[in-house]
Amino acid sequence: MLILPHIFEILNRFLRGMTSIVKLLLEKGANINIQNNLGRTALHHATSTNNADMVEFLLKAGAKANIKDNNGRKPSSFTENKKIMGLLKNPPARCLSDVIVSCLSTPTSVFCGK
Repeated sequence: MLILPHIFEILNRFLRGMTSIVKLLLEKGANINIQNNLGRTALHHATSTNNADMVEFLLKAGAKANIKDNNGRKPSSFTENKKIMGLLKNPPARCLSDVIVSCLSTPTSVFCGK
């Protein structure tokens, strides 16, 4: 896996509507569930900014909705947005090709629609 320095900060900068950039970082080996010094993931940030499109994208790409930050808060603790809450409770299905690639531990990610 390619190690990218400060990947959380990079993801954080592009979360607002920049799914193509986040997708590229993930294809290059970025860990979608990496936590910052507060224990927060990209999904925590996307929920805290009420970015439903990014929440959906991250979940489809394999983000875990049950990761707690250093204060024991899950991403769902950061929003009251009904659409986002629905996505977190019933995450969208990942593409079978993503799951297969993930299970085989190959460095190439295959996303829906590719």
